[in-house]
Amino acid sequence: MDSDLPPSLPPVFPSASPAADGPPPPPAKPPTSRLAVASLVLGLLPCGVTGAAGIVCGILAKKRISQSAGRLGGSGLATAGIVVSASFTVVAPFFAAILAGLLLPALAVSKAKAQRIQCANNLRQIGFACRMYSADHEGQFPAGYDQLAEVLASTKVLICPADSRPKPATNWVTLTSRNTSYPYFGAKLTNEEPQTVIACCTNRLHSNFLMGDGFVRQLDPRKQPAGLRREGDRMILEP
Repeated sequence: MDSDLPPSLPPVFPSASPAADGPPPPPAKPPTSRLAVASLVLGLLPCGVTGAAGIVCGILAKKRISQSAGRLGGSGLATAGIVVSASFTVVAPFFAAILAGLLLPALAVSKAKAQRIQCANNLRQIGFACRMYSADHEGQFPAGYDQLAEVLASTKVLICPADSRPKPATNWVTLTSRNTSYPYFGAKLTNEEPQTVIACCTNRLHSNFLMGDGFVRQLDPRKQPAGLRREGDRMILEP
């Protein structure tokens, strides 16, 4: 009867589980919201408009992050963007006002210097035109600016860039004393009188005088203003 029994089988022991290689990998970090990045970038730009846009982007970023159930990150970045944007939006106008207060005086000085240089150039063109006219009229200067139509390109040369009162004449025929910033004194002069004044700028801060030899004398406007003295038909500069 013992032969009818199945042969005994060796005991089966559960195989040991393979040893783990290490701690389980950390969960994947969710991507940072692009709106959060944009909020911080816009907040760092020195402009009030971008600051307001940075606040809006930051608020939208926090809302989307909270609704993503962990699929989006960058909540702290969005908060920083809102704070920085709000700070720059408030501070930017004061910063701009301070910057303008520092730059405007320097810009005004530079503009005044440029206008004085342009004024002297206008007088040089007038002097050159007068000497060209005198070369064809036995050394006699023209009786007025209207006789320089053939040698002066435009009536705009007769107006100082710092003088907004006179308007350029539409043509040389309609030209009057109201269309120039430079009173003309050369009606009875010749090109042999270099010490006399042909024309001058009415702006005392420029102190530009066109002399009979065609040169422009630029006196220091910070000193006592120069005056003109009439001697017969001539105007003499008194420094």
